[in-house]
Amino acid sequence: MSTRWLGFGIAAVLGLAISGCGGSSSLGRNSSMSIHLIRTDGTQNLTNFDVAITRNAALSFSTLDPQSYASTTNAPTWISNYSVTRSTSELVLNFTTISDQPPYYVFLSVPNTGAAFETLKFRVDVEGSTGATATYNMPINATTRLTTVQINRNTASY
Repeated sequence: MSTRWLGFGIAAVLGLAISGCGGSSSLGRNSSMSIHLIRTDGTQNLTNFDVAITRNAALSFSTLDPQSYASTTNAPTWISNYSVTRSTSELVLNFTTISDQPPYYVFLSVPNTGAAFETLKFRVDVEGSTGATATYNMPINATTRLTTVQINRNTASY
Protein backbone atom coordinates (compact mmCIF):
# COMPACT_ATOMS: atom_id res chain seq x y z
CA MET A 1 0.00 0.00 0.00
CA SER A 2 2.85 2.44 0.72
CA THR A 3 4.17 1.91 -2.83
CA ARG A 4 0.78 2.96 -4.20
CA TRP A 5 0.83 6.17 -2.10
CA LEU A 6 4.41 6.86 -3.13
CA GLY A 7 3.42 6.49 -6.80
CA PHE A 8 0.41 8.76 -6.26
CA GLY A 9 2.61 11.36 -4.52
CA ILE A 10 5.15 11.39 -7.34
CA ALA A 11 2.37 11.75 -9.94
CA ALA A 12 0.82 14.61 -7.96
CA VAL A 13 4.13 16.47 -7.66
CA LEU A 14 4.83 16.03 -11.38
CA GLY A 15 1.33 17.23 -12.23
CA LEU A 16 1.74 20.37 -10.12
CA ALA A 17 5.17 21.06 -11.61
CA ILE A 18 3.82 20.79 -15.16
CA SER A 19 0.66 22.82 -14.52
CA GLY A 20 2.37 25.59 -12.57
CA CYS A 21 0.52 24.89 -9.31
CA GLY A 22 -2.78 26.19 -10.63
CA GLY A 23 -1.66 29.74 -11.43
CA SER A 24 -2.62 31.48 -14.64
CA SER A 25 0.87 30.96 -16.03
CA SER A 26 3.86 29.12 -14.69
CA LEU A 27 6.39 30.74 -17.02
CA GLY A 28 7.72 34.24 -16.52
CA ARG A 29 6.34 37.02 -14.41
CA ASN A 30 4.62 40.33 -14.95
CA SER A 31 6.89 43.23 -15.92
CA SER A 32 6.81 46.98 -15.55
CA MET A 33 6.64 48.81 -18.88
CA SER A 34 7.24 52.46 -19.74
CA ILE A 35 6.13 53.65 -23.17
CA HIS A 36 7.87 56.90 -24.15
CA LEU A 37 6.78 59.29 -26.87
CA ILE A 38 9.55 61.86 -27.35
CA ARG A 39 9.50 65.14 -29.23
CA THR A 40 11.94 65.74 -32.08
CA ASP A 41 13.20 69.13 -33.27
CA GLY A 42 10.39 69.37 -35.84
CA THR A 43 7.62 68.12 -33.55
CA GLN A 44 5.03 70.33 -31.92
CA ASN A 45 4.41 70.50 -28.18
CA LEU A 46 3.30 67.00 -26.99
CA THR A 47 0.64 68.11 -24.49
CA ASN A 48 -2.23 67.27 -26.90
CA PHE A 49 -0.77 63.95 -28.09
CA ASP A 50 -1.86 60.61 -26.65
CA VAL A 51 -0.38 57.11 -26.30
CA ALA A 52 -2.86 54.22 -26.03
CA ILE A 53 -2.60 50.46 -25.62
CA THR A 54 -5.04 47.63 -26.14
CA ARG A 55 -4.81 44.21 -24.52
CA ASN A 56 -5.40 40.67 -25.77
CA ALA A 57 -4.28 41.49 -29.33
CA ALA A 58 -7.15 43.93 -29.94
CA LEU A 59 -6.40 45.64 -33.26
CA SER A 60 -8.65 48.62 -32.53
CA PHE A 61 -10.50 50.38 -29.74
CA SER A 62 -13.33 52.83 -29.28
CA THR A 63 -13.08 55.96 -27.17
CA LEU A 64 -16.79 55.35 -26.46
CA ASP A 65 -15.75 52.22 -24.53
CA PRO A 66 -13.17 53.29 -21.92
CA GLN A 67 -12.57 49.64 -20.92
CA SER A 68 -11.31 48.81 -24.44
CA TYR A 69 -8.03 50.70 -24.04
CA ALA A 70 -5.63 52.38 -21.63
CA SER A 71 -3.97 55.65 -22.53
CA THR A 72 -2.27 58.72 -21.19
CA THR A 73 -5.79 60.11 -20.68
CA ASN A 74 -7.71 56.93 -19.74
CA ALA A 75 -7.16 54.37 -16.96
CA PRO A 76 -9.53 51.40 -17.28
CA THR A 77 -10.09 49.01 -14.36
CA TRP A 78 -7.94 46.26 -15.94
CA ILE A 79 -4.65 48.19 -16.03
CA SER A 80 -2.16 47.56 -13.25
CA ASN A 81 0.23 50.14 -11.73
CA TYR A 82 -0.92 52.85 -14.13
CA SER A 83 0.78 56.25 -14.16
CA VAL A 84 1.42 58.99 -16.69
CA THR A 85 4.09 61.65 -17.04
CA ARG A 86 3.31 64.44 -19.47
CA SER A 87 5.42 67.40 -20.55
CA THR A 88 5.83 69.46 -23.71
CA SER A 89 8.74 67.25 -24.81
CA GLU A 90 7.85 63.74 -23.57
CA LEU A 91 4.83 61.61 -22.83
CA VAL A 92 5.23 58.44 -20.73
CA LEU A 93 2.66 55.72 -20.03
CA ASN A 94 3.69 53.32 -17.24
CA PHE A 95 1.95 50.04 -16.43
CA THR A 96 2.61 46.45 -15.39
CA THR A 97 1.80 43.58 -17.71
CA ILE A 98 -0.64 40.93 -16.52
CA SER A 99 -0.19 37.32 -17.67
CA ASP A 100 -3.57 36.87 -19.37
CA GLN A 101 -3.55 40.20 -21.28
CA PRO A 102 -0.67 40.18 -23.83
CA PRO A 103 -0.03 40.98 -26.48
CA TYR A 104 -0.58 44.69 -26.05
CA TYR A 105 -0.68 46.90 -29.15
CA VAL A 106 0.31 50.57 -29.18
CA PHE A 107 -1.54 53.48 -30.81
CA LEU A 108 -0.46 57.12 -31.16
CA SER A 109 -2.96 59.94 -31.36
CA VAL A 110 -1.59 63.00 -33.13
CA PRO A 111 -3.65 66.21 -33.17
CA ASN A 112 -4.01 68.50 -36.18
CA THR A 113 -0.79 70.48 -35.92
CA GLY A 114 -0.91 71.99 -39.40
CA ALA A 115 2.10 69.95 -40.53
CA ALA A 116 1.91 67.21 -43.17
CA PHE A 117 3.05 64.70 -40.50
CA GLU A 118 4.80 64.66 -37.13
CA THR A 119 8.16 62.97 -36.63
CA LEU A 120 8.22 61.34 -33.19
CA LYS A 121 10.66 59.21 -31.26
CA PHE A 122 9.30 56.13 -29.51
CA ARG A 123 10.78 53.80 -26.88
CA VAL A 124 9.62 51.04 -24.55
CA ASP A 125 11.55 50.40 -21.34
CA VAL A 126 11.08 46.95 -19.77
CA GLU A 127 11.76 46.55 -16.04
CA GLY A 128 13.76 49.80 -16.01
CA SER A 129 16.07 48.75 -18.86
CA THR A 130 16.13 51.43 -21.53
CA GLY A 131 14.83 50.14 -24.84
CA ALA A 132 15.94 51.10 -28.33
CA THR A 133 14.60 54.36 -29.75
CA ALA A 134 12.69 54.24 -33.03
CA THR A 135 11.53 57.18 -35.15
CA TYR A 136 8.10 57.31 -36.77
CA ASN A 137 6.50 59.79 -39.17
CA MET A 138 2.91 59.91 -37.95
CA PRO A 139 -0.12 61.29 -39.81
CA ILE A 140 -1.77 64.29 -38.17
CA ASN A 141 -5.34 64.43 -36.88
CA ALA A 142 -5.41 60.63 -36.53
CA THR A 143 -5.02 57.74 -34.11
CA THR A 144 -2.72 55.18 -35.70
CA ARG A 145 -1.59 51.76 -34.55
CA LEU A 146 2.18 51.24 -34.63
CA THR A 147 1.97 47.96 -36.56
CA THR A 148 5.57 46.99 -35.83
CA VAL A 149 5.16 47.34 -32.04
CA GLN A 150 4.08 44.48 -29.79
CA ILE A 151 4.40 44.34 -26.02
CA ASN A 152 4.37 40.92 -24.42
CA ARG A 153 4.57 39.90 -20.80
CA ASN A 154 8.33 40.43 -20.45
CA THR A 155 9.40 41.95 -23.77
CA ALA A 156 8.68 44.65 -26.30
CA SER A 157 9.51 44.37 -29.99
CA TYR A 158 9.51 47.08 -32.65
